[in-house]
Amino acid sequence: MFVGLSIGSAYFLISELGSLLSAVNSQLAHFNFEKFSLLGFGGFIGLCSFSVLTGAYLIGSPLQDYGQAIAIKIALAGLVIMIVGRIVGGYVIDYILISNGYQECRELIDMGPRHRLETWARSEDICEMLKSDGLQTQ
Repeated sequence: MFVGLSIGSAYFLISELGSLLSAVNSQLAHFNFEKFSLLGFGGFIGLCSFSVLTGAYLIGSPLQDYGQAIAIKIALAGLVIMIVGRIVGGYVIDYILISNGYQECRELIDMGPRHRLETWARSEDICEMLKSDGLQTQ
């Protein structure tokens, strides 16, 4: 279970960063970015250490005390990276997008308890067009 979750978190992060890079390189007029994906790197590290602990226990040779202590420290480091990485990564992503000529469409942010989907556009006119299109379809 932990292996699947760790692979899923890494995939989510890589796919979002891949779409971000392709949008910046292609000079798209607008695109959406899910900032929740920045939790993926810390989640990957933490869940991988739990996978090692669980796997070793399931095959019948649990880790010694020293190995368990290392795995727990790695899991805690993953938790810290999830928290700090999300904050720092958000500022880095914002800086990259602003320096490439994008601006955040603040009216189009979709925020919930576990996600923050941001819409970025090349100009305020595009933001207004997306906002009016979104209001007509709802």
